[in-house]
Amino acid sequence: MKLIRIALPIVFVIASVVLSAQPGPQLPPFQLQPDNKVTFQIKAPQAVEVKLRGDWPGGLGGNTVVPMTKDDQGVWTVTVGPLTSDAWNYNFIVDGITMPPAAPNLADLVSGALPAGKLVIPGPYGSDFGPQKVAHGTVSYPYAPFRGLSKILEVYLPAGYFENPTQRYPVLYISGYSNEWEHSVNLHFLLDNLIASNRAKPMIAVVMDPNATDPISLGQTPYPGGGGMGAPGFIKSAQAEADEIVPWVDKSYRTIPDRDHRAITGFSSPGSLGFMAGANNPDKFAYIGVFSGGFPTWPDVSVRIESKLDPKQFSGPDLNRVPDMKVLGSEIPKLLPSANFKLVYLSNGTNEPLVQTEALVKKLLDERGVKYHQTDLAGYTHEWRSVRAALREYTTMIFQ
Repeated sequence: MKLIRIALPIVFVIASVVLSAQPGPQLPPFQLQPDNKVTFQIKAPQAVEVKLRGDWPGGLGGNTVVPMTKDDQGVWTVTVGPLTSDAWNYNFIVDGITMPPAAPNLADLVSGALPAGKLVIPGPYGSDFGPQKVAHGTVSYPYAPFRGLSKILEVYLPAGYFENPTQRYPVLYISGYSNEWEHSVNLHFLLDNLIASNRAKPMIAVVMDPNATDPISLGQTPYPGGGGMGAPGFIKSAQAEADEIVPWVDKSYRTIPDRDHRAITGFSSPGSLGFMAGANNPDKFAYIGVFSGGFPTWPDVSVRIESKLDPKQFSGPDLNRVPDMKVLGSEIPKLLPSANFKLVYLSNGTNEPLVQTEALVKKLLDERGVKYHQTDLAGYTHEWRSVRAALREYTTMIFQ
């Protein structure tokens, strides 16, 4: 791994991971067994109770919590699984206090290992989200202007960006939850691996948080099982992604500055905001998508329903509301066959209440004659596990 010195307005740059380590020998926080079971361990001889929290399936967003057992050396252990081949996050809860796992050795970090609190179950799927012996890109966190604010973006630059100063690249824009795309998706590892295996084109990726002077969501709703209602700035923020972020990125990096080399997507409510940005700006984006799109959070679009879905099976927001499709459609008038999008991508978990919204959005697109790609993720809910699967597919379909 190497740190890059560049003349861009960045906070810092990392190649794969931020360097941080604690001195001295440490107990490995987990050991992967041959059958994909995982034994977690932490030394806490004075503790009365220790639990393990992981984001593998066990409720909305994972959040599985299991007790650990202490031996006579003060080491607490528990074995979970077998876990499916994927990327997972975990931490320890010691006497009610959430503790960070023991940090990996500095040498491991420099070699591109996963940071503390993460594990990858290897396999044809899960290994895409962890460090492999491939060329690594870099990640930086620059400030960019956005609706009167200076917003921190996350920018991934592919391997070879600095070694080939004349090469230009397409750009993938990701709308929303900027800290989660590294924490829960392992974005840079995924792009490193897909690009190295020629499944995805070398690309720049830009993660942007669409909250501005007014939040995109008020965080309140009269509808049980629903997310926050869209604030008035929702539509302004969608347009600002196209009008402010895109020009800034084109000016700051070696992009291919045309619609055929721009894609946009995202997850949940901010992801649907990004979908609005793409749908309303076909002159800037040729590829648009959304993962578990939070369309019912658009301003003045929610309609109360009495859902027939079993809440024990369908986990996530928007159980009892869907969008008014006449209102929603009026917000994206340019989403027509004449827009000539190369890809309109939708994904949903089959066990999330947004399947009700998904059916309505598909009907709207069918009525307009807009071709689209729909991925239904069997058994998934409104969770980052489904985002990983959808992003892995989406990135292989754009810029081809």
